[in-house]
Amino acid sequence: MIQEILIALSGHASALFVDSDDPNVDATLVSPDLTDLAASEIALLGNIGQIALYHRLLKRHLSIILSSHDSLVCRAVAASLLHTHLRRFQDHILAIEKRILTEDTDIVGAYRNVPLSALVTEVNPWQRLLRWYWTVSTFITPSVSNDTGEDGQKPANSATLIDYLRQEAQTGFEDIEAAAIQLSCVAEKTWLRLTSTWLLYGRLPEHGSGDLLLDMILASKSSPHTEFAINPEMIPSIVEPQTAASILFVGKTLNQLHAYQSLDQPSHISQESKLGLVATHTAILSSLTFPLSSNALSRAIAQIRKSLSQNVLQLLLPAEEVALALGILKDFFLLENGEFAVLLIEEAHRTTQAKNKSLFSQTTDLVSSLRNLSLKDSNLFDLTTRVFRSLTNLSNASNEDDYLDRARHLLRLSLLPRSDPYARPSSNQSKFNDVLIPATRVHLTMTLPPPLDLFLSLQDISTYSHINSYLLSLRVTQLSLSSLWRHRSSPISLPAALTRQIWATASSAHLLLSTLTSHLSDILYPSFTRFREWTTSAPRDPETLASAHRGLLSTLTHALLLTDELYTTELRSLLTHSSSLVGLFERLMASTATGHADLVQGRVEVDRARKRVDAGMRGLVRRLRAVDVERAGLEVAAGGEVPDLPREGWVAAGMGVQRLLMRLDFARVGDEEEGL
Repeated sequence: MIQEILIALSGHASALFVDSDDPNVDATLVSPDLTDLAASEIALLGNIGQIALYHRLLKRHLSIILSSHDSLVCRAVAASLLHTHLRRFQDHILAIEKRILTEDTDIVGAYRNVPLSALVTEVNPWQRLLRWYWTVSTFITPSVSNDTGEDGQKPANSATLIDYLRQEAQTGFEDIEAAAIQLSCVAEKTWLRLTSTWLLYGRLPEHGSGDLLLDMILASKSSPHTEFAINPEMIPSIVEPQTAASILFVGKTLNQLHAYQSLDQPSHISQESKLGLVATHTAILSSLTFPLSSNALSRAIAQIRKSLSQNVLQLLLPAEEVALALGILKDFFLLENGEFAVLLIEEAHRTTQAKNKSLFSQTTDLVSSLRNLSLKDSNLFDLTTRVFRSLTNLSNASNEDDYLDRARHLLRLSLLPRSDPYARPSSNQSKFNDVLIPATRVHLTMTLPPPLDLFLSLQDISTYSHINSYLLSLRVTQLSLSSLWRHRSSPISLPAALTRQIWATASSAHLLLSTLTSHLSDILYPSFTRFREWTTSAPRDPETLASAHRGLLSTLTHALLLTDELYTTELRSLLTHSSSLVGLFERLMASTATGHADLVQGRVEVDRARKRVDAGMRGLVRRLRAVDVERAGLEVAAGGEVPDLPREGWVAAGMGVQRLLMRLDFARVGDEEEGL
C-alpha cells in the first residue's frame, strides 16, 4: 500500500484512488474496493488522495497550457509551475521514499511499519499550496469541467495574470506569498523581455507580441503608414499611464528611425553609436529587480527616453522640420498670412457664386440642380490649388516658393464628415465651419507625415481647424460689412433717418469685429512666437514638444474664448445677422436700380435686420462683461508640466477680456439703448 500511495503522490494513477477531473471531492476518492480499512484510515487516505489528485490534474492541465495558450507570459508561468514548483513537491515525495527505504525512525515505526498518519503529516502542508497552484492554473485557462461554468471565465492574458499574482501575494499565508512572488518574477521577467524588443529596437517580437500593451494598425489606403496604439486592456497595474505613453513613444521613435533610414536618407549615427545606445538601454533594463516596482520601472523608461532624445532627436525630428510645421500652422491656420485669408475668402465666394449661377442656368429639374449645387471635395481641392497658385505668383523669393509648395502638399480644404445622427454634437466646435461657404461645413486640415506625427496629433490639427474656422468667420463677416461702403454714394430710396441708422449699425458691427480680431491676433501671434522661441532655445525630445504644444493649444482655446459656449453662441448670432443685413441691403440696392415695385417690404426687412444686428452686438458685449467677471483673478493654466516654461506662460499677462472691453469702449452702452 505504501508503494501505491507514493506512486499516487508522484502524479500517477493508482488502484487506491478513483480518478476524477474535479478536485473538489474527497469522500469518493478512495476506491470502494478497499473494504478492510477502518474509517480513520479511509479519512487519512482521503487527504492523501486529494493531494495526489491535485498533482495529477496540475500536470495534465499545465501541459495543455504549455501547448495551446496564446500568451508567452502565461506559458512561462505554467512552465515554472510544472518544472519548478511541482518538481519541488516531487523531490519531497522522493525524499520521503528515501527515508522509508533507509528506515528513518521519524517516519518508520516498529516492525518496519509506516503509519498513514506519519505520511499525512509529511505531505499535508502541501495541500493548501497545491490547491492554490490549481487555482492559478485554472485562472490562466479554465479547466474543461469549468469552461462552461456560471462565471463564464475567459483565459487570462499577460496583464491580468501579472495583476492576479500580485494580488495573491497578499493573502497572508507565507507559503502562498512566497510562491506568488516567485511566479510574479517569472511573469514580469517574461513580459519585460518581450517589451525590451520594442524598447531597444522599435519592433514587435516575432512571438508573444500579443502580450505587449500595444496594438499594431497595418498600413492601408486610408493610412499609408503602420501605426501603433496603446491597448488599455493589456496594461499591467505596475505600468502607470505616463509610463505606458513613454513606452509607446520610445518604440515608435525607433520604428520611425528605421523607416527613415530605409528610405536611404543620410544618417548621422554610426553603427557603433547605435550598438552603444542599445547596450546603454539594455543596462538600464538589466538593473531592474523583480518583482518590479512601478517607480523603478517609470524611472528606467524615463532614462531610456532621455537617452534616446539626446542621441536620436536631431536625426529623427530636426529642428527645421519643427520650425516648418509651426510656421505652416501659424501662417495658414492662425491666419498670420493675411493674403492667404483674403484669397481663400475670395475664391470661396467665387466658387459659391459659380454654383449659384449654374443652379439658375440649368434647364433640368430642381432636384438635380440642388444636387449639383452642393460642393464636393474635388471642388475644394481646386479652390485650394487656385489659392496657393495666387500666393506663389505674389511671392518674390525662391525659398518662399518652396515653403508654399510644401504647405500646398500638407494642407487641404475638405468637407467635414457627417457625424452620427444619434451622437450629441459639440456646439462650440461646429458653430463657425459653415461661414466660409454658406450651408457647407468645411474645414482646413493638415496631413501628418513622419516624423511630424511624433509631436503633432490628429486631435491637435482638429483644434487648429476649429480656431481657423473661428478666425475665418470673423474675416468673412468683416469683408462682407466692408463691401457695403461701395454703395455709400449710390442713390437709395430710404428715409434719411433709416439710412443713418443702417450706416451706424454697420460701422459699429465692423468696428466690433475688427477690434475683436485685433485682440485675438494680439493673443495668438506673440504666444505662438514665444512657443517657437522656446522650441529653438534647447534640444527638445518629441514627447516634450508634444506636451508643451498641447499646453499651448489648451491655453489658446481658453484665451480665445472658444471654451465659452454662451460667447460663441452670441458671436455666431451676430455674424449671421450681419451677413443677413448685408444681403438684404444689397438686394434693396438692386431693387432700387431696377425700379422694382416692392421697395417698402425691402425697407422693412432691412430695418429688422439692422435691429437684429444691434441686439446681437449688445448680447455679445453683455456676454463679454460676464466672462470678464467670471474670469476675474483666474490665471490660464499652461496645460501641463513643461521644462523651461516662460514665467509668464504662453499668453502674456494683461491680455484678458477686460482689455478687449476697454478697447471696445462700450462701457457707456446700456442694455436698453436703441443704437450703438
